[in-house]
Amino acid sequence: MPPQPRLAIIATVQQAISDLLTTYEPEFLRFGYSLFIAFATILIAWHGIRMMLSQEGLGEQLFGFAKLLLFISFGYSLIAFYEAPLPGIGVSFSNLITDQTHHFEYSRRPVARAHVRPFG
Repeated sequence: MPPQPRLAIIATVQQAISDLLTTYEPEFLRFGYSLFIAFATILIAWHGIRMMLSQEGLGEQLFGFAKLLLFISFGYSLIAFYEAPLPGIGVSFSNLITDQTHHFEYSRRPVARAHVRPFG
């Protein structure tokens, strides 16, 4: 039986992910943003009701509310900079993932490395 040609599985998967992201990225972002706003509203209302019905001091409750707002702001920044470049870095979150798959694909290819010694 003749040997089967090597399939470029990593390249195929990377190309499929890139095609999916470029085709449906606006819908994913719109759906994710709507879900985020809904969950953030529920969390803020839930925390407000807990603050109103609680017997604890106001300082403890405000610290918990500040932590909640910080948590929500990090989530919002992940959505806001998913396709827009991060300030100071110049790469978006989606490109961080796809660029890593490109790097992984090219690092696994056999390359003539005469000048590199193996570890040991």
